[in-house]
Amino acid sequence: MEDEIEARELARIIEEFLDTLTVKERVIFMRRYAYIDTYADIAKRVGISEKNVSVRLSGIFLEWYSKSYP
Repeated sequence: MEDEIEARELARIIEEFLDTLTVKERVIFMRRYAYIDTYADIAKRVGISEKNVSVRLSGIFLEWYSKSYP
């Protein structure tokens, strides 16, 4: 039961963070970590370079880190 509560709390925290992202950033994040797409697949899907996918994912994690550990 406690594990379920922790999982729901974590899901809520992640949802709140994802709501702060642009649509494109959310798609990039979800395609990489929920669907395990490659950078190349994500780049094709959203119309940017693979390098830009990498840069955007790094930015997303920096934003997450700065909000989690101010």
